[in-house]
Amino acid sequence: MTLEQLAVLAEFFGVPLEYFINDEVSRRVNAQLALAVALRDARVRSLALRAEGLSSASLDALLTIVNEARRVENLERVSEQQGSPSDTHDTDQYDADHQPDPSEAQRP
Repeated sequence: MTLEQLAVLAEFFGVPLEYFINDEVSRRVNAQLALAVALRDARVRSLALRAEGLSSASLDALLTIVNEARRVENLERVSEQQGSPSDTHDTDQYDADHQPDPSEAQRP
C-alpha cells in the first residue's frame, strides 16, 4: 500500500496518517474513540461532569468504586492507557487491591 493510499484512508476515517504506521498513535486514537463511545451514554457523561473539581482523594475513591462495580458485574478491566494522559491512578495498585480474598470464598 502506498503512502498516498494510506493518506486517503486516514482522511476517510478521520485519523492521522500515523495511525496506520505507529502503534503508539493507534493506541492513543483508539483510546480517544473508546472515550467518545462511552460518553454517548448520558449517565456516563453525568458521572464525569459531576466528578470534575473533586479532590484527588475523592477521584481515587470513585475509581475504586467503579473498578469494584465492574469486577462484580464481570466486565472487562479498563486499561489505564485508555484513560487520559493526566490519569495517575496506578494500575499495579489496582491489581494489588483486587486480589481475591481467601476468606471471601468461604462466605455463602
